[in-house]
Amino acid sequence: MAHRDVLSTTLEHRGDALVVTLVGRLDSSVAENLHQMLRDAIVPTVRRLVIDLNGLDYINSAGLRIVLMVGKQIHGAEGRVIFVGLHGIVEEVFGTCGFLIIFDTAPSLEAALGAP
Repeated sequence: MAHRDVLSTTLEHRGDALVVTLVGRLDSSVAENLHQMLRDAIVPTVRRLVIDLNGLDYINSAGLRIVLMVGKQIHGAEGRVIFVGLHGIVEEVFGTCGFLIIFDTAPSLEAALGAP
């Protein structure tokens, strides 16, 4: 798979879920913009943050920090963060950092949206 130099982000509210699709690279050049976008999109009715990582090629410490901060925001509101599409180096990094213990995963977007 070819590496993409930029991050493409799609946000979609589906009931009590906010579905975030990330494609490309999540690094320090885009992390703060993503953080602001997510803070603005996480309204009080959001109970589940579903993050689709199928198209994410790379994440560094700045990206991990944003994931952790947004995860704390959702958990503080009694919500859940569910990752979909973990693969390759991104999955390895999440495992090494302990994110696979802290956050939930689902095999598909449909499964994540069906989760209570």
